[in-house]
Amino acid sequence: MSYLRIASFKANKGMGFGLPGKGMALNQKDNLTFYLRMGTSVHIRLLKKVQKKAEGGLLTRLILILLVLVLFPLLVVAGILVGVYLIVHSIISIGLYRTMNARRNTRSSPIWNSWLSGKRFQLHRRFEAEIQYGPSYYELKAEPKIGALQSGFYGDWHFPFRQGYLMQKWDSIYETTAQLIYLNLETGEIEVLLDQVPSYDWEAERTTKGTVQLRFDSGAELLVFTIDEQYQSILKPDTWSPSSGSPVPDRQR
Repeated sequence: MSYLRIASFKANKGMGFGLPGKGMALNQKDNLTFYLRMGTSVHIRLLKKVQKKAEGGLLTRLILILLVLVLFPLLVVAGILVGVYLIVHSIISIGLYRTMNARRNTRSSPIWNSWLSGKRFQLHRRFEAEIQYGPSYYELKAEPKIGALQSGFYGDWHFPFRQGYLMQKWDSIYETTAQLIYLNLETGEIEVLLDQVPSYDWEAERTTKGTVQLRFDSGAELLVFTIDEQYQSILKPDTWSPSSGSPVPDRQR
């Protein structure tokens, strides 16, 4: 089926338009664009054209205007509050970052701090790092120089003993074992008293018998050693573990 398009024009009321056997009649004045279907005998007329009112009456428009008037200030205030929050959050974040960065730089910087001293030697240490959820470890050096002291890492634990200190030298930063060493601050000599101690949690105290009692707690096992301070001989240890069922040895005071 084919169509014939008739271009827009002004039609007078009651005006008809048609072709023989086919056509269209208009009865209202208007600008119209219409189509004639070719090959039909049906006569079509435009009876009337009614202008429809805009959707939403006066009440709806008033409600919309009131909503805009009420919500617009709220949106402006909310935007200001969000902006203030973002600015404050950014300032705090920058401050925290600078503080953490300064601490990191301080830790990683080669700053040596005075630590222990004796009649002849002065010990200095430098923070290296710390194990996650664990203790810190350090590098040590002495003045005058003690060459053997400058290799390896040391824990914070120390205990005064004779002319120097008992100290904790780590076997590795990846294993929880350490050496118990004695550093003589009068002669600069270092003696290894115990190897492969399975813990960094150490305690020491002097007893009424003139000995030093050492306790090494690995969580699964508690080792208790006694050192005769006069002869510096390590006696047989008392050992306790949760699986043994025996009571924990009391400290001697």
